[in-house]
Amino acid sequence: MSALTEYRFAPTAREGVLGRAVTAEWLRVKSTRTWWGLLLAAMAMPAVTTLGSVSTVGKPGGLDVTTAQGLHTALSNGFDAALLAAVLGVLIVTTEYRYRTAGDSLTLLPERRWWLLAKALVAAPLGLLFTVAGQATVLAVGLPVLSAKGVHVDPLHGELLSTLWGTCLLGPFAAVFGVGVGALVRNQVAAVAGLVIYTFLLEGALVEFVPAVGKYLPGGAIAAIAVDPGVRHLPMAAGFLLYAAWAAVCLAAGNRRLNSQDIAG
Repeated sequence: MSALTEYRFAPTAREGVLGRAVTAEWLRVKSTRTWWGLLLAAMAMPAVTTLGSVSTVGKPGGLDVTTAQGLHTALSNGFDAALLAAVLGVLIVTTEYRYRTAGDSLTLLPERRWWLLAKALVAAPLGLLFTVAGQATVLAVGLPVLSAKGVHVDPLHGELLSTLWGTCLLGPFAAVFGVGVGALVRNQVAAVAGLVIYTFLLEGALVEFVPAVGKYLPGGAIAAIAVDPGVRHLPMAAGFLLYAAWAAVCLAAGNRRLNSQDIAG
């Protein structure tokens, strides 16, 4: 018996509905290899980016880690893992549409919102795992290479510390944002491709070249949380609030679509 059909709720029962939905969702996610593959990618991508950056230190035209921007570029690549956390959130939702299990899952719950909220609650801690693991990999790769080049960095003090813990905390927001995107754009390929293209091309350009607009977008919130000295952004606390607001709005919009349309099993 699958995790999707291991539990049922009495029509009038409300107590424990969310807890059971979260348990079932966790069993479903744990039974797949998708999140493991994305976790490995969330560690590999920042590691490769970091190695490429710090390997140029000390070379003509290479990265200058004596500046705040250079040090940020060298040791903050854990934010790459936030994108994969968002992709995970998308897949947690769209996989059910792809394999036509969403309808069966929804019939087991008294209200559809529990289904989406359970997915968000499962995605959030996994997103945190992604960004913490990604940033830890960055430090594991970057600090020894910098030390070998005669650059000694203390990551536990100053602005770098704010950057590091801010980057680690990006994951839950990104994952919940992805769940909302998946609920809005149910086609898996379109949702993932759209998220990646939007993040790297459109939003990236707006954050860098039109900061008056870009700083209020999810990418601007990420820049604020990661304390990116290379772009104009809001204070870190405002960045957290902004990213939480974007995630909540996207999730609410996804819930509205979920409740407005029939879903086949």
